[in-house]
Amino acid sequence: METAVEMLVALCFFIIGLSHLLQARAWAEFFIRVRHKGAIGSLQLGLPHLPLALLVVTFHNVWQGLPLLVTLIGWSQLLKGALYLTAPGFGLRMLSHVTMEKTGRFIWAGLISICLAPLIAWSVATSH
Repeated sequence: METAVEMLVALCFFIIGLSHLLQARAWAEFFIRVRHKGAIGSLQLGLPHLPLALLVVTFHNVWQGLPLLVTLIGWSQLLKGALYLTAPGFGLRMLSHVTMEKTGRFIWAGLISICLAPLIAWSVATSH
């Protein structure tokens, strides 16, 4: 089950990272529009973090080696989702940093995500 969770995380990171890289302006516009919704927007952003986060936290309790990266990703996503859901002011403060002039941040986030995806997949492939 742990390797399946790792592959799921790798695929999610690759696809979302590619989207951030290729559609940085659209991501910025999306987050700006969500910010204008106020607390409701924070709730909307918190919810999508939960499924993957809960899957990792529940089924991937690995605290050593390269798979530790997946566990840390899961816990960080759970924390982020919980904060956006329970403290909308936090979410809105984070969203206040998004501007159309700073779309390069999405490109960098996309590149990091794209680089993490094959690293996680390589860990799965070499674990057998």
